[in-house]
Amino acid sequence: IINQLELNNNPPPQINIIGVGNGSSDTETVGTQLKLNLNFPGIEEWKQAIYAKIVLKCGERRYWEDWAKDVADIANRHTTRIKGILKTDSKVKEQFDKFVDSLQKIINPSLQEDDAIEMLSQHLITKPIFEALFADYEFTKSNPVSIAMQKMISALEGQGLAKETQKLERFYESVKLRASGIDNIQGKQKIVIELYDKFFKLAFPKMAERLGIVYTPIEIVDFIVHSAEAALRQEFGISLTDENVHILEPFTGTGTFIVRLLQSRL
Repeated sequence: IINQLELNNNPPPQINIIGVGNGSSDTETVGTQLKLNLNFPGIEEWKQAIYAKIVLKCGERRYWEDWAKDVADIANRHTTRIKGILKTDSKVKEQFDKFVDSLQKIINPSLQEDDAIEMLSQHLITKPIFEALFADYEFTKSNPVSIAMQKMISALEGQGLAKETQKLERFYESVKLRASGIDNIQGKQKIVIELYDKFFKLAFPKMAERLGIVYTPIEIVDFIVHSAEAALRQEFGISLTDENVHILEPFTGTGTFIVRLLQSRL
């Protein structure tokens, strides 16, 4: 409940922020003072600031970025184990070749075996995270990359890879706790952003550096979206939301640009 305070629109009934009187014993006076205290301008912002402090002081002590080093070590061990399995198990190697071929067709013809192994390692670690975040969505069951990935994971079952991720059970549990009971889509969006900003780039630093993966803060995203809107109006007399205006986002990542555009109400 405490960790979800900053994510939910509606505060939990277990935690209340109340005003105080002026010390008078007069019940009517105290009641009037309390009403005044609770209705001054900015009260909602004030409450949210207090909620944020409660989360900071009383929330989960081990934050997600603290797990990043553990995950990086496990990912490296996964990579070593998978390479060893491919050398000794012909059936798994045959399935892996099909997997690489499907990825080359779906994603990029230049994708190499090492890239596919890295993807498998990350998938083994991150699958429980996204299952917790998107438990009510069927996207992964129809996505071609997810389907190809799951076939390969099934071929690797029984090879002892799952033992490595058992060390992350508390981390997975913290993600589930943070994701469950969120009453708005912006709260879930914030969790995804936290994961990419504080976790993935620390857990998989080599991949982030090689692929140039960076996270753009929401404030900068909003500035870019509104600047594009202003330029479009000034130079062409149209809006981003007008008919026949097509918006392309070639580096979608967490989808923050598209989501913030939809939320901007331009």
